[in-house]
Amino acid sequence: MRRRTRLALIIGGCAAGLAMALIIAALFIAQSGWFREQVRGRIVSEVEKSTGGRVEIGSFTFDWHTLTARVLDFVIHGTKPEGSQPLFRARSVTVVLKIISVFERKVDVQSVDVDQPHAYLIIYPNGSTNIPEPKVPRRSNKTAVEPFLTGCWPLHRAERIHERECAKSALECSR
Repeated sequence: MRRRTRLALIIGGCAAGLAMALIIAALFIAQSGWFREQVRGRIVSEVEKSTGGRVEIGSFTFDWHTLTARVLDFVIHGTKPEGSQPLFRARSVTVVLKIISVFERKVDVQSVDVDQPHAYLIIYPNGSTNIPEPKVPRRSNKTAVEPFLTGCWPLHRAERIHERECAKSALECSR
């Protein structure tokens, strides 16, 4: 065998072995508790950034085979007085993700399933509410209350949004 051919085979074999090692390492990382905590932390920070509220998660699971995240006891606290109901609470929220681009690290929401959602909206006499201002500037001229009243939730790009046992009597007007 010629020297160049042998060198090419050695380099190709090393590259294939390195690629295989990276794939195996990625599979182990995707199943680890560390990765699960990273995804959990990212969910909390993204929801807090987009809503402006404080977020609590009871328990969290992530299935890397189906890219499905499931959160139990999901709570968003608004600008409420201490001791009152949270702005939003759901028994569970299941989000199925879809990968847009691996190289650019772009992921989008494919579907959202919310079980027993409860929203508790307070409108004070001066017109203010318990809805916090998002940490990210809004792109529309709508007030913070309008998406709740019109049903236009911010997950408009999701292919499927499903709510089960939704609480409809969660509006309080203070006098």
